Formats: sequence, structure tokens, C-alpha cells
Amino acid sequence: MKNCIVTIFLTVFISSLSFSQKDISNVSKWKSYPVPTNQDTLQKYNGSKLEWHIEEKNKQVYAKLLKKFSTEKNLPFKIKPLSEREKEDLTGEISFIDVEDGYLISFYRGEFGGRLYWFDKQGIKRKLVGRAMIVQFIKRKGKIYAISGLAHGVSSTGGIIEIQKEKENWKLFNYVNLNDAPYAINIDKKKNFIVVTSEHLFSVDMNKKVDILLSKGFWDSLYPTSLVVNKTVVFIGMRQGIFKFNLATNKQEWLMPD
Repeated sequence: MKNCIVTIFLTVFISSLSFSQKDISNVSKWKSYPVPTNQDTLQKYNGSKLEWHIEEKNKQVYAKLLKKFSTEKNLPFKIKPLSEREKEDLTGEISFIDVEDGYLISFYRGEFGGRLYWFDKQGIKRKLVGRAMIVQFIKRKGKIYAISGLAHGVSSTGGIIEIQKEKENWKLFNYVNLNDAPYAINIDKKKNFIVVTSEHLFSVDMNKKVDILLSKGFWDSLYPTSLVVNKTVVFIGMRQGIFKFNLATNKQEWLMPD
């Protein structure tokens, strides 16, 4: 009986370990393929149920299925509307960043708009900062930025905004216009912003100079979710796979797990 219990325990343990390994995957072990450009292939990938969110840990790039990734779970409190107006304002895809007096939290509703709120550390006090369709926050040299925009139908607009605190209030300022809807942002070793939009891959330096790294990318229908810069290589998570672009050599690859 004791041996039976041990066997059952080991079986359950190994099964859970196997699930964990499938849930979070080291991208360095994925197989490299040519970048998909065929419309039939892109249409097939567009219907994929696999959407990859990527992040960097210990100088390694890891992928996780987006449906298992939740930004809101990382908040130390649950967001609760305090009024009828807030019921609508506090809905949508959530992104947040911690600040010295609490959190800046965005609620993105695509074509229906978006809101940026400040919350205190307990999630009780809050204040509307402004209307903004923020997709992701990022810090650079102690300053707070965010990408904001929308791709809908034939229209695609957006750019980078800066968020500053003046006296007791947080305010939004336009930083640079990218003319495309941004999907994800990160920083390279030169402190340049690397931004993937609906049609381009951009680099934006400390002086707001915008350089196009790639034009008319293949990924618009694959909806990029996240971007990591690992040394000189850019990884972009999206539907079905991950796009890999070398900033030094311009080499492009399409990665998928075996």
C-alpha cells in the first residue's frame, strides 16, 4: 500500500512538472524556420490558438501562452469600481506600472477607447489621469513612458507618450508619433526604444530620432504581444510563433516549438 501511494505521488509530481515545462518554454530550444510570407500560411497562423507572450529572465528568453498570462494577477489588490461611471472606465485589457505613490493602471478597450488611472498602493484611492489607449508601460532612465494607439480596419495610428507627475497630479505628454499602432516596446543596450507596430519595427533614440529597422512587416495579422531585446537580438511574441531579428546582421528567423 505504501509503495502504491509513493507511485501515485511520483506520477502526479512528474505530470505537474511536465505541464510546467510546456507552460513556460526556453526559446533557445525552439526550431528555426523561414519567416512566413505566404498569405495562406499567414491566414492559417492568424487562426492559431497559440499566442505567445515572451519575457527575459537570467539573460534567457522564455515564452508562455498568452491565455495563461495575466497582468492583473501581479497587482497587490483587486480593482473594484466605486461608481457607475467607473464600471465602464475600469474595463478592458489591463497594463500597469508601479510609481512612488502607487500605480498607474491603463484600461484598453480598442476601438471603444481607453483610460489611464492612478491608484494608491492599497487600490482604494484613485484618480482619472486621462483618456489614452495604452498598450504597455516602460521606464527609461527614471522616466515613465508608454505606447499608445489603435489599429482598426484600414486605420493605424499611435506612438510613444511620456507620463510625468506635476505637483500632485500625473499628466500625459506626447513623446513621439510613429504613425502606426504600437504593439510592444523594450529597450536595447544603447537605451534606444525598440518598438513593433502594425507595420514596422522602429528604433527611437534618446533624442527622439526614429529609425525604421524593418518596413511593412509580415506580422500585422499575427498580433504581436510582447518584445524582448537580448543582447543584439530582438524577439517578438505573436500568434503561432516568435519572430527573431538580429540588430547587428539584420538576419530574420521564425521560431516555433518542436
